[in-house]
Amino acid sequence: MKIMNEIVIEDFQKIEIKVGKIILADHIEGSDKLVKLQVDFGPSTTLGVNDTRQILSGIKKAYPPETLVGRAFLFITNLKPRRFMMLGPRSPEGE
Repeated sequence: MKIMNEIVIEDFQKIEIKVGKIILADHIEGSDKLVKLQVDFGPSTTLGVNDTRQILSGIKKAYPPETLVGRAFLFITNLKPRRFMMLGPRSPEGE
Protein backbone atom coordinates (compact mmCIF):
# COMPACT_ATOMS: atom_id res chain seq x y z
CA MET A 1 0.00 0.00 0.00
CA LYS A 2 1.41 3.38 -1.03
CA ILE A 3 1.23 6.23 1.48
CA MET A 4 0.04 9.46 -0.11
CA ASN A 5 1.73 12.78 0.68
CA GLU A 6 4.50 11.31 2.79
CA ILE A 7 6.49 13.92 4.73
CA VAL A 8 9.96 13.89 6.24
CA ILE A 9 10.64 14.35 9.95
CA GLU A 10 11.84 17.95 9.36
CA ASP A 11 8.38 18.83 8.00
CA PHE A 12 6.69 17.26 11.02
CA GLN A 13 8.94 19.19 13.40
CA LYS A 14 7.59 22.46 11.95
CA ILE A 15 4.04 21.68 13.15
CA GLU A 16 2.93 23.57 16.27
CA ILE A 17 0.24 21.65 18.16
CA LYS A 18 -1.53 23.23 21.14
CA VAL A 19 -4.43 22.30 23.38
CA GLY A 20 -7.22 24.86 23.10
CA LYS A 21 -10.48 25.23 25.01
CA ILE A 22 -13.51 26.18 22.93
CA ILE A 23 -15.22 29.18 24.50
CA LEU A 24 -17.77 29.86 21.72
CA ALA A 25 -19.11 27.74 18.86
CA ASP A 26 -21.58 29.01 16.26
CA HIS A 27 -23.34 27.63 13.22
CA ILE A 28 -22.35 29.24 9.94
CA GLU A 29 -25.49 30.02 7.97
CA GLY A 30 -25.60 28.20 4.64
CA SER A 31 -22.92 25.64 5.56
CA ASP A 32 -23.57 22.05 6.55
CA LYS A 33 -19.89 21.48 7.43
CA LEU A 34 -18.37 24.63 8.94
CA VAL A 35 -18.46 25.79 12.54
CA LYS A 36 -17.05 29.13 13.75
CA LEU A 37 -15.06 28.65 16.94
CA GLN A 38 -13.49 30.99 19.47
CA VAL A 39 -10.64 29.04 21.04
CA ASP A 40 -8.62 29.98 24.14
CA PHE A 41 -5.04 28.69 24.06
CA GLY A 42 -4.12 30.13 27.46
CA PRO A 43 -1.53 32.79 28.23
CA SER A 44 0.65 33.94 25.37
CA THR A 45 4.34 33.64 26.12
CA THR A 46 5.12 36.88 24.29
CA LEU A 47 2.15 39.12 25.15
CA GLY A 48 1.23 37.95 28.65
CA VAL A 49 -2.49 37.83 27.77
CA ASN A 50 -4.65 34.90 26.73
CA ASP A 51 -4.16 33.79 23.14
CA THR A 52 -7.72 33.59 21.78
CA ARG A 53 -8.29 32.83 18.11
CA GLN A 54 -11.23 32.50 15.75
CA ILE A 55 -11.14 29.27 13.77
CA LEU A 56 -13.42 27.89 11.07
CA SER A 57 -13.57 24.12 11.16
CA GLY A 58 -15.37 21.59 8.98
CA ILE A 59 -16.52 19.43 11.90
CA LYS A 60 -20.24 20.26 12.08
CA LYS A 61 -21.43 16.78 11.01
CA ALA A 62 -19.37 15.06 13.71
CA TYR A 63 -19.67 17.74 16.42
CA PRO A 64 -22.75 19.97 16.57
CA PRO A 65 -21.67 23.45 17.78
CA GLU A 66 -23.79 23.30 20.94
CA THR A 67 -21.75 20.28 22.14
CA LEU A 68 -18.35 21.96 21.81
CA VAL A 69 -18.25 24.82 24.32
CA GLY A 70 -16.01 24.02 27.27
CA ARG A 71 -14.29 21.11 25.54
CA ALA A 72 -10.57 20.93 24.82
CA PHE A 73 -9.12 19.79 21.50
CA LEU A 74 -5.72 19.66 19.84
CA PHE A 75 -5.16 22.34 17.18
CA ILE A 76 -2.39 22.92 14.68
CA THR A 77 -1.76 26.60 15.36
CA ASN A 78 0.78 27.55 12.72
CA LEU A 79 -1.15 26.73 9.55
CA LYS A 80 -1.13 29.52 7.00
CA PRO A 81 -4.51 31.34 7.13
CA ARG A 82 -6.91 30.37 4.39
CA ARG A 83 -9.64 32.51 2.89
CA PHE A 84 -13.11 31.04 2.57
CA MET A 85 -15.57 32.06 -0.10
CA MET A 86 -19.13 31.46 1.06
CA LEU A 87 -21.49 30.92 -1.83
CA GLY A 88 -25.18 31.29 -1.27
CA PRO A 89 -28.37 31.60 -3.22
CA ARG A 90 -28.71 34.70 -5.36
CA SER A 91 -31.67 37.00 -5.20
CA PRO A 92 -33.91 37.27 -8.28
CA GLU A 93 -32.15 40.57 -9.05
CA GLY A 94 -28.76 38.77 -9.14
CA GLU A 95 -27.42 40.53 -6.03
